[in-house]
Amino acid sequence: MSGNSCPCDTGYYDANVGIDLNCNICHFSCKECSGITENDCTFCPDNPGVAPNFRVNTVPTCPCAPGYGEVNQANCVLCVHKFIDI
Repeated sequence: MSGNSCPCDTGYYDANVGIDLNCNICHFSCKECSGITENDCTFCPDNPGVAPNFRVNTVPTCPCAPGYGEVNQANCVLCVHKFIDI
């Protein structure tokens, strides 16, 4: 606790940056975040680049590893390319 404010729980950030405590959930790609947006990751999920999340530990973002894509979920999925014969 700093001053008269309480910190947000792990996985949440203070959207008002200390003015009034307003804890919002971090972006699903972050394990922990801070700052004024959900994408300001301070820690990426455990085991970066391997199952189950396949994320690269490059804070302040935690992008999917090469060959994997994000589909609005915490875990990245393997990219599958479909070819159509013409």
